[in-house]
Amino acid sequence: MSYPLSTALRTAVEALLAGTLSPAMAYTRLCMESRDSADLSAALAMATDAAPANPAVAELAALALAHPNALETIRKTLDAVSHDTPGSLGETAAMFDAAANFSPEAAVALHSLGDPDRLAALTAEIVAHLDRLSVLSPDRSLLEIGCGIGRFLRALAPRLASLTGIDISSRMVEIARERLKLEPNVTVEIGSGDDLSTFAAASVDIVLAVDCFPYLVQVGPDLAARTIAESARILAPGGDLVIFNWSYRNDFPADSADFATACRSAGLAALVVGDRPFTLWDGTLFHARRPLAGQAIASSEAPGGRS
Repeated sequence: MSYPLSTALRTAVEALLAGTLSPAMAYTRLCMESRDSADLSAALAMATDAAPANPAVAELAALALAHPNALETIRKTLDAVSHDTPGSLGETAAMFDAAANFSPEAAVALHSLGDPDRLAALTAEIVAHLDRLSVLSPDRSLLEIGCGIGRFLRALAPRLASLTGIDISSRMVEIARERLKLEPNVTVEIGSGDDLSTFAAASVDIVLAVDCFPYLVQVGPDLAARTIAESARILAPGGDLVIFNWSYRNDFPADSADFATACRSAGLAALVVGDRPFTLWDGTLFHARRPLAGQAIASSEAPGGRS
């Protein structure tokens, strides 16, 4: 049967069937690209008719059944938060203020579908990968740039000595503070990351940024480079910079080159450039480290490269 689908919808279904897009990300993409519920239903029908016995298709159908309001949630969130139009930091803050008022979970991760339980599972998968990177330790401190509603601060609070989150959205900061008010080792402040002058040099062991660099790049590439430089300044020797997603421009070689260049300029060793380690998300990992005193900088700049 032929379905009158847009190229974007058909591409998402084909990627699901090929196994290159997870059911959660496929459903998110379908909701993002559908004009209305009829579009979404046609895309789901195409997947089911093409491979009714495919487990990924069954999971896609289950997600659609369990989250009937996902289309509205994602479309309203995208109405508030632009992934394409360059703007100022002030405009970015206003976007996320509006999105957080509608759905805090979707505002920090569209692929959560606005579901707190799904967001918790997505967060847990990323925390598990931080474990695999061996960056977590009870004697280490962390700064999270773009902390949103505090999901990682809350998940990591029992694992680290102290945590500070900054976010450009005053509404996100308000929500995070409320959710973290019982965590004595967590502080949340308003900030963008390009100016970390309130943090002393070599005072932080981990700088974490999950899905916030795309908005820095959107404002301007120099802003992302300044944030890398500021992160390098405040990292203690041996400290780790962990970024998930550099941009949304769908230009992986440019993302990798920009990250590697910014790390070199800041004196950081790029350890992982463009790894995609997740099953629930299509996020891309960029990991760098400040060398120990007297240690030469040795970077791995190949996509997915590791030291």
